[in-house]
Amino acid sequence: MNDLARPAARGGLWGGWWSQQAVLKAMLLRELQGRFGRHNIGFLWMVAEPLMLASAITTLHMLSGHGMESGGMGAYPFTLLGYCLVMIFRNSFTRAESAISGSAMLMNHSQVKPFDIMAARMVVETMGALIALVLLMALGIVIGLAELPVRPLYLFAGALAIIVWSFGLSLLVGALCYKYHAIGRFVHPFAYFMFPLSGAFLTMDFLPPWGREVMAWNPFMSMFETARYGQFLGATDRYIYPGFILMNCAVSMFVGLVAIRWVRREIQL
Repeated sequence: MNDLARPAARGGLWGGWWSQQAVLKAMLLRELQGRFGRHNIGFLWMVAEPLMLASAITTLHMLSGHGMESGGMGAYPFTLLGYCLVMIFRNSFTRAESAISGSAMLMNHSQVKPFDIMAARMVVETMGALIALVLLMALGIVIGLAELPVRPLYLFAGALAIIVWSFGLSLLVGALCYKYHAIGRFVHPFAYFMFPLSGAFLTMDFLPPWGREVMAWNPFMSMFETARYGQFLGATDRYIYPGFILMNCAVSMFVGLVAIRWVRREIQL
């Protein structure tokens, strides 16, 4: 960690930027090594774990016969896209509970902040899920079960919105759980509760009119509708609300950053 101070010695914004990069790199390597170790395939477990889970869930949905072909969306890419993106939320949200308390001693180093710890975890979860999505979708394209995204920018925008929104919530959860341990009891139930309500495995078109009115207030649903509109030719953009998505992402990140800054003063080393 002593090497992290060297770039900052240059002074100014540029030195601070290089120091922050060094801290995030160190936190990322520590997270990978601490979670996956160096034995067997080591860091490749970052991709192997979501790869196995996504392939298993997608296969089960295909074999169940409840495909999405009637809506112009094949069962394989529909389930794969939804599961890989919702994994980003679920894993980052649930693992935020103990992120700060489990790494508090690292903050003996003045350069390491709670934000760095949370950011490193978010990068690991995001990269694992996205790489699994790309690999399995490429396999589906090769064997004829999927096609290339028809509107890549919409797919990218939907995935980015899910990542930003999830990161903001994980910052908030990490801060609150460090200060109030009882809140951690509700993190996992809430994540499981959000799983079917996220919109990962259903579209607004499949809901009754009253269900659409209710789910229109769910920002997660609109984010998944955006991602599906980018992937599938038969998807619709009727339920994409860009302003609503941007507002929720901005609020999530603002609240999360305020919370993580607040908890930084509460950490007792």
